[in-house]
Amino acid sequence: MQLNIGADITTIKTNAWIKIGRPMLQPYRSSCMTVSGKRIKTEGFFHIMLSYKGHSMKGPVIVLDRPNTVFLSAQVIDKLELVEYNEGVTGDISLQDKYPDLFSDKLGECTKTNVKLHLKPDAHSVHTPRCPVLLALEEQLSIELDRFVKNGILTFVNVSDWAAPIVAARKPNGKIRICADFSTGLNEALDANNYPIPRLKISWQSFKGILFSHN
Repeated sequence: MQLNIGADITTIKTNAWIKIGRPMLQPYRSSCMTVSGKRIKTEGFFHIMLSYKGHSMKGPVIVLDRPNTVFLSAQVIDKLELVEYNEGVTGDISLQDKYPDLFSDKLGECTKTNVKLHLKPDAHSVHTPRCPVLLALEEQLSIELDRFVKNGILTFVNVSDWAAPIVAARKPNGKIRICADFSTGLNEALDANNYPIPRLKISWQSFKGILFSHN
C-alpha cells in the first residue's frame, strides 16, 4: 500500500478486497471525494488490524470502485510511525541553528521600508465606540493588549480623533486573536495605492508556438 499523508481515509481497490478474502462490508455513509472535488463511488468499508514494527491500530478501510487506489491514510501513517518527519535538518546543521532569527519567538519587523497611510482630501475622522466584549474574555483581552504594547505593536495614547472597534476571536488553542474592524470608517477614508499587475499581451500564434515547439 502507498503512503498518502494527504489522505483522510485508508482505501483499497475492489480486486484487492477480493484477494484478501472479501471481508464483510458495511455501508459507507459519508461522501468520498478526490482532491479536485470529484465524487468517488464506494463499495463499503470494513475494520482491520494494522501492525508495523511493534505498533498496531484498528481502523476502517474503505473499498473504492477504482482500479489503482490503495492508500494508507495520514492517521495510520502517524499511528504506526511509518514516516520519520525531519524537522528542518540538513546534514548535521538544523535550519533553526543556521537561521535562529527566523525561528525566534520575538516579533518580526519589516525594516526595508516605511508604510505611510494617505487620507482622501475630503476624509473626516471617525471615532467608533468599542464593541461589547464577553466577560469571560476581558482578562485575556487585557493581557493580549498589554503584550501588544510591550512588543511595540500598539502605542498607548490618551485620546485620538480616530477609533475603530476590536473583536476578540477565540483560537482553537483557547487563546484569543484581536481583530480591528477598520471597515467602520478608516478603510473608506484611505486613498489606496493600486498597483495592478500588467497583462501579458501575446498572440494566439505565439502562444501555440510556446506550447508545442520542441527541438
